[in-house]
Amino acid sequence: MKRKFIKMVIVLLITSMISVNFSAVEYSDVLTTHWAYDAVQYMQEHGYMVGSSSGEFLPKEEVTYFDMAEILARATGYQDEKINMNIKEQFKAEIKLNYEKKLPIINEYVYKYKVWQNSSNKEIAYLLGKRYLHNSELDNFVKTDIVGNQMAAFLKKEDLAVILVRILGKEQTAQAIYMPGSFTDELQIDAYKRPHVAYLKSLGIVVGNGKGKFGAGEAVTRSIMAQMTSDVLKLMPIVPIIPVEHAPIEIIDQGVSSSEIKYEGKKAIVNKLIPKNETEYYIVLEFKDENKTTFYSIDNNIIILNLYEEKMNVEDIQIGSEAEIIFDPKNETINIIKIQREKQNQEEHIETVKGNMLKVIKNQQEYILSMMVQEKQKEYIIGLDLEVLRNNKITDLLSCKFGDEITLKLQGNKITSVTANSTLKNISGKIQAINIKYKPELVVVIGETRQTFAVTPTTKIYDNKLDEEITVNELKLYSKITIQAESNEILKLTVEEYGTKLIYKGIIDTIEEDRTTMDILIEYDIMTNNRLFIKPVNIASETLVSIDGEQSHSEELKEGMEVLITYKSYEDLIPKEVIALN
Repeated sequence: MKRKFIKMVIVLLITSMISVNFSAVEYSDVLTTHWAYDAVQYMQEHGYMVGSSSGEFLPKEEVTYFDMAEILARATGYQDEKINMNIKEQFKAEIKLNYEKKLPIINEYVYKYKVWQNSSNKEIAYLLGKRYLHNSELDNFVKTDIVGNQMAAFLKKEDLAVILVRILGKEQTAQAIYMPGSFTDELQIDAYKRPHVAYLKSLGIVVGNGKGKFGAGEAVTRSIMAQMTSDVLKLMPIVPIIPVEHAPIEIIDQGVSSSEIKYEGKKAIVNKLIPKNETEYYIVLEFKDENKTTFYSIDNNIIILNLYEEKMNVEDIQIGSEAEIIFDPKNETINIIKIQREKQNQEEHIETVKGNMLKVIKNQQEYILSMMVQEKQKEYIIGLDLEVLRNNKITDLLSCKFGDEITLKLQGNKITSVTANSTLKNISGKIQAINIKYKPELVVVIGETRQTFAVTPTTKIYDNKLDEEITVNELKLYSKITIQAESNEILKLTVEEYGTKLIYKGIIDTIEEDRTTMDILIEYDIMTNNRLFIKPVNIASETLVSIDGEQSHSEELKEGMEVLITYKSYEDLIPKEVIALN
């Protein structure tokens, strides 16, 4: 009864969010000192989780898989047309079509389990359509005891980890870089879930207890659900509350016949072969022509041919072999793997990879190095015992800095050499963006280019105007600064001048009926380096308007006029003056 009531409260609150701001709620059982206080506030403020009518969040209450489906569907963009009447017709049709497609799958479990909660079916269909949830995982939703009684099952931590990694879009990465040993109870986690748990650990989203245990098989409480989910949502490149029509549900199958399928072969190198379960494997393929690495799930039902066109088993594929991969474009699955060249002797070929370091993570087994290589982010596994030569001195990988130039030597799939070089930089520019996180980052405009710099605990920040040291939180956008940096880590930052007035030149594209808002086609933005883009401008009563050199008012502005728009400071939302040039 409690759970149904909580869902009803969520429905009512989400309904109210359409027209008013969703203000923060203080729960009587989640004080400001509670370890998950910030996460609970985040989930409540966004409408993803709320408490009971008595003002309690119930942080220790265990979450069912049905609860999980409702929470994660909302958090990733699902909207109910009965609640939000303003859903775009295209998105509404997309949700409806996806639900009709997934309903037969869900109905198999409705008939199978008498306690199935049909009220969650639309959210479950949404997660299936987004491929965050797989069909076979629906059996997890209901538990049957030894005498045949059925009940809604409580969500396991490792199952939540799997879905959250999919939401991040990092399942392939997690599988590709996985190495065992993240937790002492890892063997109690199903084999195919271990990479997901390890990946979340590398991000700091899950940690072990005092004995290094993850807590395999433990049920997720509402506080843990809030903490893990909010941590993941904050990492996503697109904020989840952005309307989901910008992140469509999977393309609906329109019934392509097998005679219409065209097969495409691609050249690839087999990087890894990881057992998924007793019959399936994950295969990691490097497509050199496309400069990307991707993993797929395969089993012995697909056709695998050796050099002599003879059929072979998955487990007989040699790591490092070159192969032609033939896909079925209807569902992007592998149909045929044709081995064209067996693994080369590692001594025959040494590959050199160059890039710039983004970050490095150390676990019990190895380093995970993230680099920007030819404008693409790539990750490499490096042994803990491998020495690094940085600026001609022997050190370890943790001594390298953000932006260091890294050169890797690879024999086969093994990295045998790491060389790093830093560059001392003295630059001047303007702050375009400030990203506050564990290691804050600044985006700085230098001429017509932009660079990202990291602020470390040892960075000294000095304000020339105040003649004193300040913190990164006190920096202001568009300030003129000078930076001394090693690679892209700031050693010293000096604020020379705060942003003053900002001037745009453009042409009035459209004017709203109330004459207070207009869209301007801007020629150039010095701060973002963007050209020819539409910028909404709000005209207030205090905004000065001049036409033909004489004072006027906004009612006299017309579409097609060329204008100069002046803001008193970079942070202002209302322009100080609008001057019509013709």
